[in-house]
Amino acid sequence: MESVKQTFPRKGSVAARFGAGIFLLLSLSAISCFALRQNVKRLESCKFRVADVKAEKVEFISFPPIPKMLLRVDLEIENPNDTEVTVYGFDLSVTSPSPSGENEENELARIISKQETVVPAFSKKNVSLSLETLFEKRMNQNLLLVAAVLTRDILSGKDPNLRIKGFITYKSILGDVDLPVDERVKLQSKNKS
Repeated sequence: MESVKQTFPRKGSVAARFGAGIFLLLSLSAISCFALRQNVKRLESCKFRVADVKAEKVEFISFPPIPKMLLRVDLEIENPNDTEVTVYGFDLSVTSPSPSGENEENELARIISKQETVVPAFSKKNVSLSLETLFEKRMNQNLLLVAAVLTRDILSGKDPNLRIKGFITYKSILGDVDLPVDERVKLQSKNKS
């Protein structure tokens, strides 16, 4: 009678295969994390520049007597990457220095927008954003003084200094990335180019 010999995998070989599988999985994870980090750094190389800020409209609300301004902010977005980037969020505030000469800044307007803009690979794109001041909703003496000084400067042809600060969020194949914006600019009247 012939003996039937059953072969079972040796304990060492199962453990070795399992260990090799875990090692392979960890190696692939480490490589993909490194590649992901490199791609995020490349995507962070997108540049944002405030190309222009103009006062489109300046008027006074009769009661209470408060200036109301409509501003247009033109942003230039540069994508130096080999893949397109979708910008889908703007969270920017426009501030003005305090007229008293202190280091304090006063927020004049804020835009939180979900306007989507696709920037093709290796290109620049301009985006125009409209902002409306909300002095009547946040009345305090210092802010009203800032508004009056700004309005006077604009109507007399001066270009007052402003600061645009916030974040621009864009989507990529790697997820959402927030890039900070912090620029000092001159506010131009509508009829200046």
